[in-house]
Amino acid sequence: MKRVGVKRTPRVAGAGLIAWMLVVSLSVSSFSGCGWHLRGSISAPLAFDSVFVKGAENDPDLRRQLRSALQRSGVTVPTSASQAEVIMALSQIVNERRPLTISSDGSVEEYELIYIVNLTVLDPVGNVLSPQRPVRLVRTYTFDTTQVLAKEGERRQLILEMRNDAVRAMLLRLQAIKKPAEVEDQQP
Repeated sequence: MKRVGVKRTPRVAGAGLIAWMLVVSLSVSSFSGCGWHLRGSISAPLAFDSVFVKGAENDPDLRRQLRSALQRSGVTVPTSASQAEVIMALSQIVNERRPLTISSDGSVEEYELIYIVNLTVLDPVGNVLSPQRPVRLVRTYTFDTTQVLAKEGERRQLILEMRNDAVRAMLLRLQAIKKPAEVEDQQP
């Protein structure tokens, strides 16, 4: 049976692929145009060549992650404060879990995780470059007694993410500090 009056246009091979690539490239360019970047990346370099991390004895994972993030940013992390250009003093690290919602039978339905790190930035002599300010992060998660292991894993994952966010926030604060010589150069 022959169709009359219906004309088919030839399909271009790969037209779907070309359209898909166009959509992806437009998406990527729009994300980069609005300032979006991958989580955890610091785009601008830090003003200091060497940073000593002091404190955080009760949270060695935070200390290790901060040192590693500084090194990835191109900063030397010496083992002694006397060898550093600046000192990041971490104090009063709080990592706690509080009940947020209680059910009618008295069991906890939701918890609040709180992670606080006080950060002070000093020069090697002890002059304060950035006064003590807290980095405070709060997350909530639901709790179900029938899924205790899964909820414990979720709590650990949230703490890890909060620690990563704290490191990122501390790097951004360090990034905002200028060297004393740079500050003097900018004054009239």
